[in-house]
Amino acid sequence: MPEDDRKSDTWPLYGFGTELPHEAMRITPNLSLSRIFNILWLLPHFYPGIQSSYTYLAETHSYFAIHCEDSNLWGLNYMYLGHPKIWIIIPPDSASWLELNLKRDSPISDAKCLYILGHKTLFPSLSWLKCHSIPFRTVVQRPGDLVVLYPGTPHFGISTGPNICEAVNVATLTWIPLGLNAKKCDCMPSSVHLDHSLLATAFRPDLWTSLVNQKIVVTQEMLQEMNQLNDAVCAVSIWYKL
Repeated sequence: MPEDDRKSDTWPLYGFGTELPHEAMRITPNLSLSRIFNILWLLPHFYPGIQSSYTYLAETHSYFAIHCEDSNLWGLNYMYLGHPKIWIIIPPDSASWLELNLKRDSPISDAKCLYILGHKTLFPSLSWLKCHSIPFRTVVQRPGDLVVLYPGTPHFGISTGPNICEAVNVATLTWIPLGLNAKKCDCMPSSVHLDHSLLATAFRPDLWTSLVNQKIVVTQEMLQEMNQLNDAVCAVSIWYKL
């Protein structure tokens, strides 16, 4: 059964939600995560940590619970200094199977939610993932490494020691259909619900009917991207076997 991270107040601290001026955090003199172009800047409302970057300060064994990025956004996470961070990443096409098993094995308070991956309170073990035939990849992030998360990718992880990272969410034009399909968690105050209507109207008017009728959006580019992603995963798997 996945562990619930609300059982104790003695867990290692994980400082997050710190906004710093983009001049203070730079990957290179001319590159800052908070200045990467993001169509979310066009929205009239400001969403901290999504349109702007957050700084994360971790201690030894600090961890982040399993979740997907809000509204299925792209996720970028860069490590500036410190000890490695271990990421466990589940392919997007296995997210529904993961969610089904989490709801079945989780506390009732979590299982009642329509989108349990929006809770950010559960930390499944690797043996639990294997027992339920949920595929995953282990990624070790070190200083200078940028982790890029495809929209709708479940992930969780732990720090092996103190480190400093910066993270931001990014939306692209091809993300819009994925954002329209994003599930919502209404029982956690920290959940962010983006208003996609303006972006869909401006850039994808062909999806307006699906948005109004709250139907699942499936486009040719989505199918093509998923096929490319699956091909890439298969190629990496074959390379590791060799």
